[in-house]
Amino acid sequence: MNDSSAAPNNSSTGHRSTLLIIFLVVFVDLLGFGIVLPLLPLYAVDFLQPLLPGEDQRPVRGMILGLLMSSFSAMQFLFAPMWGPIASAVGRFFCWVYPVQ
Repeated sequence: MNDSSAAPNNSSTGHRSTLLIIFLVVFVDLLGFGIVLPLLPLYAVDFLQPLLPGEDQRPVRGMILGLLMSSFSAMQFLFAPMWGPIASAVGRFFCWVYPVQ
């Protein structure tokens, strides 16, 4: 039987909203890097140059700055699989602050 009055399949709408959420999360994550990256040379001059003065220490300052920047991604890669199930089991911070009654 061909029933043209049947409800349309909304699976593509759910798929698009899921992709939109994923793209939004990735955008916010990359936005954080985009805000910090232009400031790194200023941090290097203000914080690392007094600790490691001189032109011969310039490669060391660059290496320290690179390690600081890459440590964020490395720790996120290592600890996200551990904290994900904990956050799902226990709940988010706002669930503790504003409990649902």
